[in-house]
Amino acid sequence: MLRTSDWEKVVAKLSPCVADCDSPHENIRETSKYVLSQELELSLHYGVMAVLLPRLSTRECHNFAHIISQYFEKHIPFLVASQLTPEAWERYQTLKELCEHSQSLGLCVDLDRATSAEVILSRNMGRPTSRGGRASSLL
Repeated sequence: MLRTSDWEKVVAKLSPCVADCDSPHENIRETSKYVLSQELELSLHYGVMAVLLPRLSTRECHNFAHIISQYFEKHIPFLVASQLTPEAWERYQTLKELCEHSQSLGLCVDLDRATSAEVILSRNMGRPTSRGGRASSLL
């Protein structure tokens, strides 16, 4: 059992289904929007350090962006799980644009053994990291 003070060291990982807020199917879309709101409220209630958002499967994320942007004023950092592919980068950039480039929204890169240091640095050189340094200081 965690003490109250320990929750500020926890990162909440949201359910993958919440990424379906923009589904063309109304029942899936509405359920996803409801679950996303509920999980964000629970994360806020627990006072977690950050919220890890699921990978986005499409650039269509208007509803998703609208819902999470309502929580930016609560000062919870949001991290978008992503791999280092051009498609994933485009989805992240679309979300950033829809969220008006909020500083509350960041990228959590899913590194695997196949990802080279050169790819990581070329994609992120000069971008701030959560440690306050730059991408070149990550390796």
